[in-house]
Amino acid sequence: MFEIDDEDWEAVKARVRDDLVAAARRGTPIYYSDITNRIREFDGPHSRALAWMLGEISQESWAAEGVMLSAFAYLKHQHVPGTGFFDLAEKLVPGFPEDEIGRLTWWGRHVETIRQRYNQ
Repeated sequence: MFEIDDEDWEAVKARVRDDLVAAARRGTPIYYSDITNRIREFDGPHSRALAWMLGEISQESWAAEGVMLSAFAYLKHQHVPGTGFFDLAEKLVPGFPEDEIGRLTWWGRHVETIRQRYNQ
């Protein structure tokens, strides 16, 4: 289905999750291109596998910790996560805002929540 073999999926996902945790601890974003430059299994920053994997990571972190860890992965030229992040937040977060300003405000607060949690 994607460029990453099924038997490698979980190992690659663990590496991406580690990158996201490191970004949260630093309090700075990690760009999709940084992830795909470091983890060569992806076809590039617009990889569907990366998008899917970030969604899985956020679903898992939301269920376990109440945070969407992929909030720290950004599009380099837009400085915000891609639309998939916000689409997933609509499904996971009760009362997630419908308007763009509300969504971006929620995301900014969520990034700060994650940063504080990983810096304890």
